[in-house]
Amino acid sequence: MKIDFTKFNFSREECEHMNRETQLLQEKNSNHVPVLIMIKSSVLKMEKQKFLVSNDIIFSDFVTNTLKKKLIGLNQNDTLTLCTVKLDPEGQKSESKEITVNSSLIKDIYEEYKDTNTNLLIFKVSRNTSYKYLKSSVKYWAGY
Repeated sequence: MKIDFTKFNFSREECEHMNRETQLLQEKNSNHVPVLIMIKSSVLKMEKQKFLVSNDIIFSDFVTNTLKKKLIGLNQNDTLTLCTVKLDPEGQKSESKEITVNSSLIKDIYEEYKDTNTNLLIFKVSRNTSYKYLKSSVKYWAGY
């Protein structure tokens, strides 16, 4: 089953499929956390959206050393907003909660925020560009 991870709603069958795959991954890699990245931006792109992250990685290191480096279209002055997502395949809605980047281990973040329908740690990522950065990058053309 091919699942389109660019959308934010999944059917019951897609959630069950992701749950089965996650369980198989966890059996083979019990010291890793399955993470899915969903991008909510027309500017940001990412070649890879699914990760197996070692339990002993600090969450802030994952964001800085993995996520920010893999995102295409992220400017140096941009900040990321991360929300954890919990899917509701029955109502076709997802619940999200903004999470601050901290020094917790990724396994602790997983235990607290994992989606119970898929057993994945799902992050919705969006980009914030500071007005100061935009203002300094704009060039005015005169003499039309």
